[in-house]
Amino acid sequence: MKRRLPFFAPFAVAVLAVFIASNAGWPRSAAQVAASPQPALPAPSGGWHPTRWGQSFRPKSGYVPDQKTAIEVAKAVLLPIYGEQVKSEEPFRVSLSGNVWTVKGAVRPEPGGNAEIKLSKIDGTILYVSHTQ
Repeated sequence: MKRRLPFFAPFAVAVLAVFIASNAGWPRSAAQVAASPQPALPAPSGGWHPTRWGQSFRPKSGYVPDQKTAIEVAKAVLLPIYGEQVKSEEPFRVSLSGNVWTVKGAVRPEPGGNAEIKLSKIDGTILYVSHTQ
């Protein structure tokens, strides 16, 4: 005589899978990822630092020291991704929180959304890129 699984076994497996996934934090929406705390960046110290390619100089104020530089880096990243549409979002809004620059496109009444990018002030790392619809 063959033993068969109870009729509710597939349902129980599905419920267990959803429970495990929800406790693991998966799936996460883009908003949840953006809202999650970012790892702390080291404070800019200025001077020479060893890298795997040799000694490298880091300015005390970081590679992205001011709003103008943050906007230029943002344009350089966003234009190849989203095209000329990004130029229509000028003037950009820029804010600094800790060592992270946030550059956002200007809010326009017409549809098309806005670009947003987050950059490390210290080393210029691109931390986040998005464009709303």
